[in-house]
Amino acid sequence: MVELLQRWPDEGASVWHHARIVLGEPCPFAGLPEDVWEALSAPETRPNCAALEGGVLLLLRGVNVNPGSQPEDMVSVRIWIGQGAVYSTTLRRVFAAADTREALAAGEIEAEPYAIVLHIAERLAARIREAILVMDEASQEVEAQLLAHDTLGRVEIPPLQTELRHLRRRAVLLRRYMLPQSVALADFRKLTAQSLSKDLGEDYSQVANEMQRVAEAVHTLAEYGTVLQDQIDSMRDAQMARTSYFLSLVAAIFLPLNLLAAVFGANVGGIPWSDTPWGFVALSVLSLAIAIAGVWLLRWRRWL
Repeated sequence: MVELLQRWPDEGASVWHHARIVLGEPCPFAGLPEDVWEALSAPETRPNCAALEGGVLLLLRGVNVNPGSQPEDMVSVRIWIGQGAVYSTTLRRVFAAADTREALAAGEIEAEPYAIVLHIAERLAARIREAILVMDEASQEVEAQLLAHDTLGRVEIPPLQTELRHLRRRAVLLRRYMLPQSVALADFRKLTAQSLSKDLGEDYSQVANEMQRVAEAVHTLAEYGTVLQDQIDSMRDAQMARTSYFLSLVAAIFLPLNLLAAVFGANVGGIPWSDTPWGFVALSVLSLAIAIAGVWLLRWRRWL
């Protein structure tokens, strides 16, 4: 079922028509060209801008801040400016649209198509920045834990790897859309240059530049995550090397003892010194002497 959420103003010639749609449902906007409706109701979209049916189509993405959702599960906003109005659709709830509705009701922005689209883009950018700040803080927390532990135990490494894997996944998904979004907003600014006032034109340039900076910040986060992952891998490899080295030293110490036990046990005619009361003591002292000699040799060679 298509839910028509917004017509602004409610009476007279509306300049903004917004609906949350369900794929496959009929168009809720009267008189909208078929090609435009197909673009506004497409199942999958990527940030883009193009001239369409005498108007301009703008496809944007924003972080998902709905309860129980992950920010990287991005929501799409499909916008068409034509016939003197703005037509926009979403598949899920988008808070940027609600923010714009409140701003219109409060008189904070002009009830004019390009001002409405600008406000939607600005609110999308603001929430993306907030998500990036949260990701940056989480990355710094991972780095702080790495710096706090020169040696990571088996219990400590998996949680850090899991957290870092989630951060890198979010950064990759955000990066997938942010750079095309900055290009789409810049193209929108060019396509609508003759219809924009000087102030609106500058505002659109600023929001396009902001998206470019966001894209660069997301790229930096992804690279930062790679560096942290390399650091975790290095610390884990160092720990495994230390463990292997320790086991090798233990084997080097006990190998002569095993050899001695094997030699004594291989005498099928009787274990040497088995008939003497001091035989066991002598064997124990001999084994201890060999172990001490082995430890001394390892320390002398600076292997221990």
